[in-house]
Amino acid sequence: MKFKQAIHIEGRNMYDVFRLPCVAAIHKTVFGSIVYDLYGFVMADGSRNEAATGDWLCEDNEGKWYVMTNEEYERR
Repeated sequence: MKFKQAIHIEGRNMYDVFRLPCVAAIHKTVFGSIVYDLYGFVMADGSRNEAATGDWLCEDNEGKWYVMTNEEYERR
């Protein structure tokens, strides 16, 4: 599958990721890691509604977003 854009979530790009139309909020877990809550209505069917550091947020040509782990992204 080809994507219009793919953003790798890293610790230093938190505010850039927050500006994406699929991201609703950012919160910190009890263990101190950052989690991105995603809007369900823009996510592709079956895709997760949370993303974390190391994941990829990918937009297809129809404006749907996918969350992939680094391993899933490298395999595609």
